[in-house]
Amino acid sequence: MDLTELQNVVDAIVADRRMGELGPYELLESIHRKRFSVEALPIIEPLLHITAGATYKYAIDMVGKLKEASQEASEAVESAWERSWQHGVPQACIEAFRALLRIGDNDDRLLAMITRAMEVDNYGIHKECAETLMKIGGGREFLANWDDTIPGKCDCHLHKKLAAKVAKHLKTA
Repeated sequence: MDLTELQNVVDAIVADRRMGELGPYELLESIHRKRFSVEALPIIEPLLHITAGATYKYAIDMVGKLKEASQEASEAVESAWERSWQHGVPQACIEAFRALLRIGDNDDRLLAMITRAMEVDNYGIHKECAETLMKIGGGREFLANWDDTIPGKCDCHLHKKLAAKVAKHLKTA
């Protein structure tokens, strides 16, 4: 698929119209697993702004897979993550963290995002934050203070398991 074809598909998704027999969701499914050059970022970017459904999550994944992604791609991912917050809870941590890890050279950006996300009282987010911290520079220092965080203070079964995983990582790292 070339960039002109991608533009046509994205235009149809943004306009919420069919393209042949495929509706917007099928169109999104047809492109989100493909890997495009970094020149596709301006074409994909409108999808990052569609908050209905999971379109922006698919678009974050697409940006994370861009060949030779740049700082601009990282900024687009972070902005989409910022817009994903609903009722004080980020809705795209998995996709955003994965994309930023793929793009690379985003440890400081990830640490700032994780610091904010860790204030949310949500096990799934805490787990994703911990797993990402285990993969980035500066993560070890953050994890060393795990007991001082919201998940570190929680005594539920899941958070205890997560604390054990963090402790094991700190011993082996």
